[in-house]
Amino acid sequence: MMYFDTASLAKCYLNEHGSKEVRDFAVTGGKIACCEFGRIELAATFHRNLRQKMVSAVEFRLLWKQFDLDEESRLWTWLPVNRELLADVTTRFRKLAPAVYLRSADALILPVRWNTDSGKFTVMMVICWQLPRHSVSRE
Repeated sequence: MMYFDTASLAKCYLNEHGSKEVRDFAVTGGKIACCEFGRIELAATFHRNLRQKMVSAVEFRLLWKQFDLDEESRLWTWLPVNRELLADVTTRFRKLAPAVYLRSADALILPVRWNTDSGKFTVMMVICWQLPRHSVSRE
């Protein structure tokens, strides 16, 4: 099982820089997991693309239609946000170096990455971090 952060999940739906590479990687690796909070972030990402006119209203509805189909087929495995995860995030903030900037929403996802030493997950960092930055464009 691979772990995708929300940015990687969004690239499975949106045509932006790095989307092809993420999609190619996704089809070769089996089941994909994300923190349940990723659903909210993905919804916000879809909406931001509508608001910024990166997708039309028709495309927005199609994104949701595809997501609903993917949910019905259980394409994504959603990992729960539970008491243990919240306690772990709180502890990590207590120990975090003062110079490190970390949003609380991102911190919910990071413990899953940090706790992957058990071998249950292949960590999927955002592939586009390793690619040259370009503006988002429709393909």
